[in-house]
Amino acid sequence: MPNAADILKGQTAVVTGSSSGIGRATALALADAGAHLLVHARQNGSDAEKVEFHARSLGRDSRVVLAELSDPAEQDRLVENAWAWRPIDIWINNAGADVLTGDAAGWSFEDSCRRCGRLMLSPRCDCRVLPDKECGNAAMA
Repeated sequence: MPNAADILKGQTAVVTGSSSGIGRATALALADAGAHLLVHARQNGSDAEKVEFHARSLGRDSRVVLAELSDPAEQDRLVENAWAWRPIDIWINNAGADVLTGDAAGWSFEDSCRRCGRLMLSPRCDCRVLPDKECGNAAMA
């Protein structure tokens, strides 16, 4: 059985929303398991850099990209930065929008889908992330 620190050795992972919470824990676990890591945050560069530092302290390549994923141009920029850095083996879409509290709690289901659906069901983004995947107009699973 391989050592836990080597199970993902040589793999490269992108985790959106990885400066805090579940995304941070996921990114740290991937780095601990041997993966190189692209750390994404919307605006929390300081916490993202702490995750990057942890990965580098383990001997992993790591970089931080700040991007507002509700903006299609920023989605493209994140994908372009990731692929320009190195081939991606693992992509975890952890970043999300809180639609349960605050102003969003009053949105209808349809309004939530209209406002946030592109983040959750973006065939264009999925095709960019997985370039060899056949893409149509339907959302990728």
